[in-house]
Amino acid sequence: MKTVIHLTNFFSPHIGGVETHVAELVKELQKKNISSIVITSQHDSKLPLQEKIGKIKIYRIPVSHINSWQHKLSIWNWILNHKQLFTTANIIYAHDVTWWILPIWFNLQHKLFTTFHGWEGKYPVPVKNKLARKLWSALSVATIHVGNWIREFYWDKPTAVTYGGVTVDKRKTSIKNISKSKSLNIVFFGRLSTDNSIEKYLGLVKIISRQIPKVKVTWVGDGPYRKQCMQLGKVTGLVKKPGIYLAKANIVLSASYLSMLTAQSMGKLVCAIYSHNLKQRYLETYPGSNLMIISSSPSEAWKQISHLLKDHHKMEKFITSSSDFARHQTWEKVASVYTGLWEEVL
Repeated sequence: MKTVIHLTNFFSPHIGGVETHVAELVKELQKKNISSIVITSQHDSKLPLQEKIGKIKIYRIPVSHINSWQHKLSIWNWILNHKQLFTTANIIYAHDVTWWILPIWFNLQHKLFTTFHGWEGKYPVPVKNKLARKLWSALSVATIHVGNWIREFYWDKPTAVTYGGVTVDKRKTSIKNISKSKSLNIVFFGRLSTDNSIEKYLGLVKIISRQIPKVKVTWVGDGPYRKQCMQLGKVTGLVKKPGIYLAKANIVLSASYLSMLTAQSMGKLVCAIYSHNLKQRYLETYPGSNLMIISSSPSEAWKQISHLLKDHHKMEKFITSSSDFARHQTWEKVASVYTGLWEEVL
């Protein structure tokens, strides 16, 4: 049986896109008779440093967050003290944290792979960030990009590209004709921050509230704009099971691949708004981009939404096609990207 070590900054019970990606990937690899070891940071001191969940071994590194160098030294010291663990693994996979392996890279370079999951939240992308990814790519046997947009803004050409997957949910609903229902349930999913264009989503919600008699808004997430969002609806904070909220929605506002895929698979109208070119390309290069609403303007987004809401048959056709697309983007396919890459280059 092959053993893969996954290096990731955070892992369950921490909530996030990378955490979900790694957790689902590990499950699929198990089905292919590939065992996994997850090495992550101990983000909560109450979590055990070692544990086994099912067949997954998890090692958590006690880290110092006093400053960046102390943090790095904590990671590197742990890696050095556990180098035997890496020696016995068949494959080492770094999810955005290739630098962790630097102390023992020379002995492991032939089996080190990297997945770049997103961006650092700064636009334009700083040159130092581009240089760092170029270096991590050079130190890896091959790389996977989560989104084809990355090559346009960084100096790395991927060996393979994925957009994540979806766990198909049987709770599938359709959007009712707004002229009959006179109400709308809107769910925003993501961090309530500027890098998520939250100001524009707030603007869109205000426009919709003026046009529709009854609008219920739920903000699934947290961030600096919590108070502003609370003025227009309920803020849940971070949640482990967003599907509960998505299932009740008519419209889902989100601009991250996993939440977009999940909402589309459940038959929801997905709307994403961008504020700069990077996010625009992030959205436009997504394979399901033609089956959702993408705009840079709240007013333009509402124009597209209202056009669909007035035409029940067009809406049904649109979200049915969207759902059919998303339901084929399984985690099994994502795992095949990984295993296919290993078989190709090793």
